[in-house]
Amino acid sequence: MRALRAIAVPLLLAASVAAAQTAPTKPAPAPGAAPPAKGGQEKPAAPKPQPLPGEPLCGFCHTTGRVPFNRDPQFLLEDESGPSWKVDFCSAALESPNMGLDWMPCPHCKTPSLHDAAQKEWDEHKAAGDAWLKEERRVDKVVAADKPLTFVQTTHFLIVWDVPKITTAQKKTYDAHAAAHLYAHRLEDFYARFQTMFGITDANNMKNLHTLMLFDKHDEAWLAGPTYTMLQGVPTVKRAGGANHDSCVVTFWDKSEFPKDVDMWRHQLHNWTHQLTAIYYDMS
Repeated sequence: MRALRAIAVPLLLAASVAAAQTAPTKPAPAPGAAPPAKGGQEKPAAPKPQPLPGEPLCGFCHTTGRVPFNRDPQFLLEDESGPSWKVDFCSAALESPNMGLDWMPCPHCKTPSLHDAAQKEWDEHKAAGDAWLKEERRVDKVVAADKPLTFVQTTHFLIVWDVPKITTAQKKTYDAHAAAHLYAHRLEDFYARFQTMFGITDANNMKNLHTLMLFDKHDEAWLAGPTYTMLQGVPTVKRAGGANHDSCVVTFWDKSEFPKDVDMWRHQLHNWTHQLTAIYYDMS
């Protein structure tokens, strides 16, 4: 393990800091396109749904059961994905009109079976999102947040974010929602690089969903630490393993220590190299 960590730290830090100087640019799917499968693998194009024998066709939705929804462009981030990951949940999207989706069940559908199928999918998405958000909002209470925190969950990372905005080395400014997605995307890219470099798969790890809590206020990090890592301190405390196979990093963005985004990202690369080597084990 020490040998793995000794090799991993310098190689991954150098490569990933350099990669972070360019913002992720994977284009989002076209509105209405099928979402990627679990883990980010692209699905083949789904066949157009067909009405039951004898059902009328619908001119409102072209007999699909769903119609486009003009969502805010910021929620194109919900469509981001990679070869091994996708976005599962986002608090900003879930709390927006139509949950950030680019479609909705056809309100005037003439084809009952297709409308019911679309409504079922929409309802299930809402129920899953509501349950997830109810659980995550517990963090707001733990840290006595004075405004709602931002949560983004991808295949391997849960980002808990309370930094109003950041500016990258490319002079691009990200608000809290976009910044949380940016760090989730970076961490997924780092996770994939780490696994490829050492021939590790998810099956080798004791934990495959990791939490990064990044706070703008000292007191929030101070309160979160004991609850989620059983440690208290700043700027960072972390926990990996244990009886519950935890994997959590809690960080206060102290601008005197991490004045720029690249400084914080370098710090997180260091943290997550430790985390990923700590939760690795090979039962074979």
